[in-house]
Amino acid sequence: MHTFDHSGDAYDATMCSDEIATGDTLLIEPEGVVGLAWAWPVAVTVSLGHLHGPVEGATAEAIAALAADAKWTREQIAAACAVADTYGFPVADGFRSYLAAE
Repeated sequence: MHTFDHSGDAYDATMCSDEIATGDTLLIEPEGVVGLAWAWPVAVTVSLGHLHGPVEGATAEAIAALAADAKWTREQIAAACAVADTYGFPVADGFRSYLAAE
């Protein structure tokens, strides 16, 4: 997990840091944002900050397609959602639906 004070810094770091890999969890506690690293980092939380997010009302299938494009594993998504839960940050419904689907 990588922590940041601002989501803009997290976004930039995913572009230029060799220490951040696709699927790593990004925690931006001051903004209530948790995301997953990718070329276009995506928030799993309702709050996005400067990260991208799924379209409102995204289904489990839409998140599965996003995960396939980003090459995120179910475990990486679950880990990011668990961090959001630990901090009490609301997780976007699509990610919840995706994790509930087996």
